[in-house]
Formats: sequence, structure tokens, C-alpha cells
Amino acid sequence: MVILLKKTKQVAMKRIFSERPVRTQMLMMIFAVLMLQLLISGLIFAGMVADFLRFQIGEKALNIAQTMTTMPLVQTSLEARSDEDGRLQALAEEVRHKTGAAYVVVADNFGIRLTHPNTANIGKKFQGDDTDRATIHGEAYVSEAVGTLGPSVRGIAPVYYNERIVGFVAVGYLKERIRATIIEHQKKPLMFVLMMLATGLGAAVLIANHQKRITLGLEPAEIADLFLERNAIIDTIRAGIIAVNTENEIRLINKNAMRVLTLEKDYIGHHLSEIFPPEYSAEVIRSKENMEDTSMIVRDVDLLVNVMAVMHMGKVHGAVITFRRKNEITLLAQELNRIRKYSDMLRVQSHEYSNKLHTVAGLIQIEAYQEALELILSETRIYQEMISFVNANVPDPIVSALIIGKHSRARELKIDFTIAENSRMTDLPDHIDREKIVTILGNILDNAFDAVIDSPVKQVLLTMKDSGKSLLFQVEDSGKGLEPEIIENIFEKGVSTKGDNRGIGLYLANNALMEMRGSISMAKSRLGGVSFRVSIPKEMFHEENKNGNS
Repeated sequence: MVILLKKTKQVAMKRIFSERPVRTQMLMMIFAVLMLQLLISGLIFAGMVADFLRFQIGEKALNIAQTMTTMPLVQTSLEARSDEDGRLQALAEEVRHKTGAAYVVVADNFGIRLTHPNTANIGKKFQGDDTDRATIHGEAYVSEAVGTLGPSVRGIAPVYYNERIVGFVAVGYLKERIRATIIEHQKKPLMFVLMMLATGLGAAVLIANHQKRITLGLEPAEIADLFLERNAIIDTIRAGIIAVNTENEIRLINKNAMRVLTLEKDYIGHHLSEIFPPEYSAEVIRSKENMEDTSMIVRDVDLLVNVMAVMHMGKVHGAVITFRRKNEITLLAQELNRIRKYSDMLRVQSHEYSNKLHTVAGLIQIEAYQEALELILSETRIYQEMISFVNANVPDPIVSALIIGKHSRARELKIDFTIAENSRMTDLPDHIDREKIVTILGNILDNAFDAVIDSPVKQVLLTMKDSGKSLLFQVEDSGKGLEPEIIENIFEKGVSTKGDNRGIGLYLANNALMEMRGSISMAKSRLGGVSFRVSIPKEMFHEENKNGNS
């Protein structure tokens, strides 16, 4: 439930943002980018200032401590381990006040203080475990520790007397004071940050207003929708469309124009004369009079062309050329005629089966049960024989289902579809792809059915054999055969004797065969039409498949 609420909230926020005007969106996005940049820059700058000030304060403390170690009063007092006259304490306090340090402590090798801002701590041991580097090793360094006054950054330097370490000087600055100094320094660039933010917002307003003007007041979403709708509408139109400007340069060309004229590129930006006679559009642009249903031949295609001028405020901005094949109406009529034939065939079948059902019903009513049973059995005998034959000789359920389905389809089309008696396909290895077998055999059978649908004798013969090393399928039909110019390219996409938008089945079958390392050949059929012979090697395919899985 919580996840659903979060997703709903995200969708609502996204919808609210996307529905805002482009000016508001640009201001919001630029403001967000500016704030992110300024935040990152501010964090980096603040960190650099803090590190720099800490380093400088530590170096300052160390320099003060090293300077005091050279003073004779400090050296002699540490040698004597005494400040009876108080001059060392006065010196330390004077240095502390002038440098702004929190404390200036002079202590001997044992850490016993000789000076301290709080006189009550004089004579007591210096706090912190960070003095050995000075008293033992003679190092001068910056350290952080917690003393009697609190956490501090301090510089510690050893004091020598006659080349012998007699003590050390520690000058410290409280971390709380350092933090306040850092914050004070970090506030100074704030004015510059605000100025940068104001400048960025001003620039965003100018950019947003300019963008609004050049897009004619349309929002980006509206422009995108218009563009997508325009492309969808243009590509949906069955006619070819070419739009040109006043110089006859192509500004738009749709997919159907490329298909009809068999163009390999869109030619946008090219001159119209490269693919189309430009004089027609030039005449329309010049005269502002449209041209309707003009017959012309373009790239060996007989077209019916319309040219219309593009007008805006009385001025011509170009022309739109639409065209379609002249034979499209003829093809449409042929398709309608074919559909009418199928409809008539289905009507005949419907009447035939209706009559047989009425006959069966009548026989039952007169109690002629034996005659009714014989009529039903005679209708189903052919199906039963086919099913029995397929079950016995093609035990694979996918291939057998394909054959039975095609047999039923052939019966509907009044085609005599038979399987050779010597057909056997009992050893179909498991590694062979059944879907490819269905693609190959199914498309070849469909092609054979189409070949004989208008023939006086409608016969299709299927032969299946298993040679041990290869699976063999042979499909023969009683059609009129293929013309020589079609045979060479019959397996290419779109090549067909049955008109446009066909020629896919044999192309798919050939591709599936290539993947299975098979082959296909054509010859004249014993039935008078074409014979397709398919060979699929089992051994080779099995070895490659086996190697591929190893």
C-alpha cells in the first residue's frame, strides 16, 4: 500500500510538472540547476576556507611558540625551573593578548607549567599527551588536544639551553573561537552567491520568453503531439505524398511514396527533379491553380497524380504532390472478386452441410437409424482415415497436427490433398526445431494450395521420407507452374505471381531452411505443376547443435 501511494504521488508530481507552461518549467529547471551548482560550490568553498583557516591558525600558533623559545628570559627561567619575579608570566600574557591566543604556556621537561592565563594552574602539570615529540625528540609541530580551557589547536616548540632541551612553549587557540572565525569568513561570499542566482534567473526569464515567441505560443508537449500526429497521419495515408518548397526542394516524403516509387532513401533536401518531373509542381506554384488526377509515368510506374499549392496569407509556400498507382483500383477489384469466390464457396459448403444435417435429422425422425449412421460415417471416414494414417506414420504431435489442419483446409477449398502411401516420418530427432518444420512445410503447402485454387484439377501430393541422415519432404501440385523469370527469385521477399503484398511464405520457409542447414529445390511436378523438394540434414544439424550446447 505504501509503495502504491509513493508511485501515485510520483505520477501526480510528474503530471503537475509536465502540465505547467514552458516558461515556468524552464524557470524551475534553471533555478534547480543553479541551486544545485551553488550548493555544491558553496560546500566546496566552505570546506576549503575551513581547512585554510585551520592551517593558518595552527601555523600562527607554531610561529609564536618558536619565536618565544629564542627569548633569553624563557630559556633561563626554564633552566632554573622558576619564575619567582613573575616576569615570564607577564611576558606570556603580553604575547597572548597581542596575538589573540587562548593561552601561552611555558613548561619544563616534566610538563610543569611556569605560565598560564589562569594563575591557579601555574605549577600544575600540562594537560595532553602530545608533548613528548617536543621534550624528547626536539620537534616543533601543530597538535590538537583538550586542555583546561577546552579543545584547542596549539603549536608546541622545544626550548634549548646550552644545546639541551629544558622545556617547551605551547601557544593555543580554542576550536570554538576558530569555528566562529571560519563562519565569519564563510559569510562574506554570500552576497556574490545571491548575485549569481539573480543573474541566472534573469537569464532564464529571457530565454523562456524567447522560446515562447519562436514556438508561436505552443507548449513543447503540444508541438510534440502535433508532430507525431502529423507523421502518423501522413504514413497512414495509402497515397504517396511529397511536399516541396517554392524552389522544388523536397521537404517531406512519406513511406508509401518511397514504396510506390521504390526509393532507397527519403530524398529530403534534394531537388524534386531527382525522382519526379518538377514542371507540374512548378506550374502549380506559379499559377496557384491545383492539378487533379493527371496521368503520368514516373520511374516506370504508371501514376495518377494530384498537385496542390500550399497557401498562407495569399502567398505560395510550396506544393504538395499526392499520387497512387493507376492499377490499384484494378487490384482492388481483383481482390474483391477473390473474396466473392471464397464467399460463394463457403455458401455452397454451408448449403451442402445444411442439406446433410437435414437428411440426418429426417432419417432419425423416421427411425432409420442405420441409414443415418452410415451417412455420418461416410462423412467422417475420410477424416478418420487421414488421422489414422498420420498417427501411424507421423507420431510427432506438432507435425501431425499441421498435416491434419492442412487437410481440413484443403477440404474446405475443394482441393484433393493426399499423402503418398510410402510416406514415413517416425524418427524426428528431439533436437530439431519443430517450429521451423511447421514454418517450412506449412508455407510450402499454402503455396501449393494457392497454385491450384483456380485450376480445373485441384491436386496436392505430400511425400515424407526419412533417409537416416536427412528428413525429406516433397510437395507437388497440379497448378500451371511458374514462369522462368519468377523461378530465379521465387525465394526473395515480395516475389509472387499472386500480386502485391504477397511473396512472404516461401521467403520465410527458405530462411528457416538456411538456419537448419537444409536445402530446397524445384522441378516440374508429376501432377503438371511445380514440385518443391526439401532436405533437412539430421546428422550435421545434430552435431552443430550439440557443439553449440557444449
